[in-house]
Amino acid sequence: MWKKFQLIIFLLYDIINYVKLHLFLMGEFLMIKQIFNKLLDTIKNLDKKILKILNYGLRFCFGILILSAGILVTYLFFLHSDFVFQIGLLTFQIGICFIAEFFASAITVDAISKQSL
Repeated sequence: MWKKFQLIIFLLYDIINYVKLHLFLMGEFLMIKQIFNKLLDTIKNLDKKILKILNYGLRFCFGILILSAGILVTYLFFLHSDFVFQIGLLTFQIGICFIAEFFASAITVDAISKQSL
């Protein structure tokens, strides 16, 4: 009898912990979703000139990413050199960093230009 009661207690404890974890993760998800929606609204409300520069910058960055993918495919199929892999990986990292910097710069310049008006 005691074993069944103990098993039920452990089962209830696990269910409560599962629900707490689920609610915690759902709250985190909603917070991330709010931040993402705010970022999208900020990008949609950018000035046309800044948006055009951002668009050109993102095209440039995606070109760098395609170049890095080509280098990494070359490493994978043709040249198994560590140097080629490091160059491909470094090029990929540069492309990702440029994307983040273009977004940050566009938002910052837009905020400064709207503040000065």
